[in-house]
Amino acid sequence: MLITTVGPFITTTNDIKDGFSKLYIQAVKDDAAAYLATDGDLDGPMLESAWRAHLEQHADLQPSKKEFAHMVLASYG
Repeated sequence: MLITTVGPFITTTNDIKDGFSKLYIQAVKDDAAAYLATDGDLDGPMLESAWRAHLEQHADLQPSKKEFAHMVLASYG
């Protein structure tokens, strides 16, 4: 595994990047579960960010945040 430092940024291998992706997905899942469990009272930033990105990228599919949270848990459950 090769890790190099350039200025304040760290360039990593794909293995580490995949780990970050898994952490991101887990954070979105956690926020989605909390959002649904509290009926929207607990609205985490990771779910919000993923939902807004989805809305921007998929004009044909515009779910509510609650529907999106269900989709996240069903897809990555």
